[in-house]
Amino acid sequence: MCDEYKLGTTLQLLYSATDNLSGVVTEKMTVTGPNATSENIVVNGTDFTFDKPGVYNVTVIATNAAGLSTTIQKQFVVYIPVTVEVKPNVIKGNKGVFTVHVGLPEGFNSKDFNLNTATLNGVKALTSNSGYYNQAKLGQFKFERSDFTWTTSDVTIEFRCYINGYLVVGQTTVKVHQ
Repeated sequence: MCDEYKLGTTLQLLYSATDNLSGVVTEKMTVTGPNATSENIVVNGTDFTFDKPGVYNVTVIATNAAGLSTTIQKQFVVYIPVTVEVKPNVIKGNKGVFTVHVGLPEGFNSKDFNLNTATLNGVKALTSNSGYYNQAKLGQFKFERSDFTWTTSDVTIEFRCYINGYLVVGQTTVKVHQ
């Protein structure tokens, strides 16, 4: 599984290359971002900001004096952070449907949500009729209460979905009363 980071996160790209026999003679680190047509060469220790959602690939190539190279690759998924609001804001009992309202940051459109990928704590959103698809275009998702194992307390929930192929993630806390 890839490491996930929120859109706008800055991460220090740092590595260490050593060869105790012949020594390291060349090192190169590159970053390829989402939809990139070329790679960016970056200096070891650079602070790199994930400014677009999608998949980033970081590659480090180190070559020793004997001409042997080692390549290390790491992949990061950058997600779009969303706000999440549950209605009703107190979950009572384990029967019925509840709604999750999801708000996107400016520049993204809710009509592009892929309802078939929407989950809340791993539970899939309801998709059995066209109304659910229409509501998803408004950023509203329906979940069946009985699909969850609720404990009485404050429960952190995590919404995950894709929009135009990009991951969106948001969390909130709900109160649960039996």
